[in-house]
Amino acid sequence: MRELKQIVEAFEYMCFAGERAALATVTAVEGSSYRKPGARMLIAADGRTWGTVSGGCLENDVARRGRIVIDSGAAEVCGYETSEEEDTWVAAATPGPTLGCGGRIELVIEPVSAKHPGAMTTLCAVVRERRAAAMASIVRVDGSPGPLRVAQHLSVGDDGEIVGNIDEPELRQAISQHLRELSGGTAMLRLPRTGGFADVLLERLAPPQAIAIFGDGQDVQPLAEMAQFLGWHVMVIGMRAADALRQRFGGAVAVVSASADDPTAGMTPLPQDTAVVIMAHHLQHDAAVLRHLLKSPPKYVGILGSRRRTQRLLELAGAGDAAGHPWLYAPVGLDVGAQTPDQIALAIVAEIQAVMAARGGGPLRQRSGPIHVPAPPSSIGPCPA
Repeated sequence: MRELKQIVEAFEYMCFAGERAALATVTAVEGSSYRKPGARMLIAADGRTWGTVSGGCLENDVARRGRIVIDSGAAEVCGYETSEEEDTWVAAATPGPTLGCGGRIELVIEPVSAKHPGAMTTLCAVVRERRAAAMASIVRVDGSPGPLRVAQHLSVGDDGEIVGNIDEPELRQAISQHLRELSGGTAMLRLPRTGGFADVLLERLAPPQAIAIFGDGQDVQPLAEMAQFLGWHVMVIGMRAADALRQRFGGAVAVVSASADDPTAGMTPLPQDTAVVIMAHHLQHDAAVLRHLLKSPPKYVGILGSRRRTQRLLELAGAGDAAGHPWLYAPVGLDVGAQTPDQIALAIVAEIQAVMAARGGGPLRQRSGPIHVPAPPSSIGPCPA
């Protein structure tokens, strides 16, 4: 999510400066690939880039092609092969190093600007407004193209609003229905249209992970900084005055000043996808926060401190035993031997990531299944010359 946030911030700056850019999106993969469909890279006319579409091996050539797209104003589809014997970088200016990944990668590179933002319209809304959305992108058009072009988009927000420039009525209706049914991840579909078909990439775009930290001590700082580094939406709810909180945590972190009469500062109920960490080191205050959260608990609530202290908090909040609250993680954090504030912050962030991804948090070498969710069936055709 940090990567997408950086792409959005860079695009907004270029729009302000009146500059054009290109957005490269991985649309399909076959075999082994470091990045999966939906990975993106923003390219400036001077060659600067934000985000990645591979492990670093394809970026230079994708950036080169991005500058061509900026100049031409026309979207382009390109493909790369990374076979085990030798790498054939199809459409690349020069061959790359032998990667041995044994995969094929397809990308769409589209021009974007303030006047014609393309996919950036939806991406900016997801990041800035924390609105989940499902987006469709045209990857390939067969038959008479008419007004349909590669890199046209359609998106559906959680409010049901449909926006985009895919205007063929039957195709628009079919895509809209598939977007509403997409529960997560990505999918590649081949949909019929007049006189041919269209290959369409569907993506479910989740907003940045939100974390609400109740507390403002020294040990909150590394947690807020680590979550901020990951691109999460960070809120610190502390007992200090708002100016003092801003001075301690910086302008990039949202701060809210609470009080003894209103320990959550009106923040509850919180969205279900918000991770909450209670670490104010004040028994009565922490119990009051927990009491408010009990009315509509989010998916993750972590409490700093021992099991005995947590049980005392539950008693004060009138919440019974910890076993009755599966959303409660106490003591908070994964068991990584953390002792210092920085290490504890790492353990907490790792646990939140694991819980939100529905993963166990154990060593990858003990995982029997694939590391990543398998990519959808690819519709990669002959790589463009």
